[in-house]
Amino acid sequence: MIISWNVCNLGSLSKRKFIKEAIRDYGISFCLLVETKVTNCSSALINFLWPKHCIRWVLIDAMSKSGGMLLMWDESIFFGKIY
Repeated sequence: MIISWNVCNLGSLSKRKFIKEAIRDYGISFCLLVETKVTNCSSALINFLWPKHCIRWVLIDAMSKSGGMLLMWDESIFFGKIY
């Protein structure tokens, strides 16, 4: 399953838990989160949101107080190069 979601800020723990549960409960294999307002992303955050071992991800940093995109996918299903 593929999901695209305007999360309107990924800063709160409750929102991150909700996203994690949605990824798990709906069997998401490709996830695009927009309006994350995140300027730096750690592997710890990715592992919290999606605790699978075969995860790949790309972050497009937010500019000031707007934007930001986080793309995550299961590389056992989707594979290729990001340019």
